[in-house]
Amino acid sequence: MEVTILMALSLNGFIARPDGDEEFLSEKGWDIMQSYIKEYNNLVWGRKTYETVLGWGEEYEKYLENVNLVVVSSKEKSTNTSAVYCQSPKEAVEYFQNKGMDKVLVSGGATLNTSFVKEGLADELILTYNPVIIPNGINLFGSDIADLNLKLKDVKIIEDLVHVKYEILK
Repeated sequence: MEVTILMALSLNGFIARPDGDEEFLSEKGWDIMQSYIKEYNNLVWGRKTYETVLGWGEEYEKYLENVNLVVVSSKEKSTNTSAVYCQSPKEAVEYFQNKGMDKVLVSGGATLNTSFVKEGLADELILTYNPVIIPNGINLFGSDIADLNLKLKDVKIIEDLVHVKYEILK
C-alpha cells in the first residue's frame, strides 16, 4: 500500500494561519488537489480538516461525491455524512486495503500528517508551495516527529506555484 501525503503550504512551511485560516492558499492548489483525488479515488482527512471543508459550503462538498472518503478521528462519528470514520491511520489504510485499493491520498492537517509519519505509513510527500510568506501558523507536521529523510522525485512549476514530490526514505 502506497500512502501519499499531499499538502499546500506557504513558502515558509505553514499549512494554515494559527486560527486555521487558509485564505492565503491559491485556488489553483485546490485544482491540483482535485486532480489527485480523481487519480486516487480516495482521500483521508482529519476531523478538523473535514469540518473546515464542509463549512466552505456545497460548492466544495460536490468535489467529494463518488470519492472514498475516510475521516480519522478519535471523536464521536458524525451520522450526517457519507464519510467513513476510522480511529487511526492504520485503520484507515486497512479500510482501503480491504476495498482492494493499492494507494491512499492523505491531505489532512498537521496532526494527521504527523500520525501517518510516526506510524511509518507514509511513503510519499507532495507539497505545493504558494507564493506567500505568513508570519506564523500551523506547521506541516507536529514537533514530535523524528527527522524525515526525503529523496526528490519531481519538481514542477504550475503557474506561480512550486509543486514538489519526495519519496520518504525509511
